[in-house]
Amino acid sequence: GGPVWIGTNTIAGHRFGLDLRGGAATAPVWISSNTILPLARDDSRGIYLQGLQGGATAQDNSVLWRDSGVFMAAFSEGIWLEGSPNAVVRRNRISWPAVGTAGSAGFVGVYVRSSPNSQVLANDVHVRSVGETNVYGLIATNASTGLRLRHNVFLTSATAQAGFGSSRPVDVEPDSPAGVNSDYNDYVS
Repeated sequence: GGPVWIGTNTIAGHRFGLDLRGGAATAPVWISSNTILPLARDDSRGIYLQGLQGGATAQDNSVLWRDSGVFMAAFSEGIWLEGSPNAVVRRNRISWPAVGTAGSAGFVGVYVRSSPNSQVLANDVHVRSVGETNVYGLIATNASTGLRLRHNVFLTSATAQAGFGSSRPVDVEPDSPAGVNSDYNDYVS
């Protein structure tokens, strides 16, 4: 089949915004110009792209959490790529404005897992925490080698929990640093 395009939608009031999963023969997927307002609940996600071997592009989307005061035992993510090589995440706005409560697990703006040669370009990722244990602008892990980061703003602001937790604009795990190319990004913590 031909490419799949999902665009110009508003999705609000659910734990998950868009969840797309594919296999070896999947067609290219374009997710563009959507506004996603997930509920701040355990393991909530704005855009989840898994196993899209035919290519995946998420661009010009806004993923914004707006409810607050919710305890979360599991991480939430703005955009999660998993098993989607050569994916492109471009010109998205991701905002987590301190919606978790003290002791909550945390938040990752862009999570790249097992997705080699992916590109994260010109995104604004703003993560503010007043209680979450861990907050990150981006995490790359599980052999996400060849990652290209360009023209992004990763802003993390966290009030640390006593003795544990972390806040980083970008975290590239030891299994993923090969071929990482990072230029013209702003990292603020």
